Amino acid sequence: MLGFFAEGASTDITLLDNELEDARWFTRDEIINSVNDGSLVFPPSVAISFRLIEQWFNKGGKGLLRDITQNQKQF
Repeated sequence: MLGFFAEGASTDITLLDNELEDARWFTRDEIINSVNDGSLVFPPSVAISFRLIEQWFNKGGKGLLRDITQNQKQF
C-alpha cells in the first residue's frame, strides 16, 4: 500500500463513484472535538491512513494524534 500527501486545488469534494460513503475536510480542532465527543473514530495506528493523518496533525501544534486517540475504541 502506498500513501501520498497532496494539496487540493479547492475545498470542494465530489464523490465520483460508490467507493466512498462520505468525504470531508477537518481542521485539527475539529478532529480533537470529534474524537472527544465520539463522532470520529480513527483506524488502528498501524494503518497507513492513520500514519498520514498523524504526520499532518502532529505538525500543527495541537499535540500528538496518538495521545488524543489513545483511549478510543478501534474499529
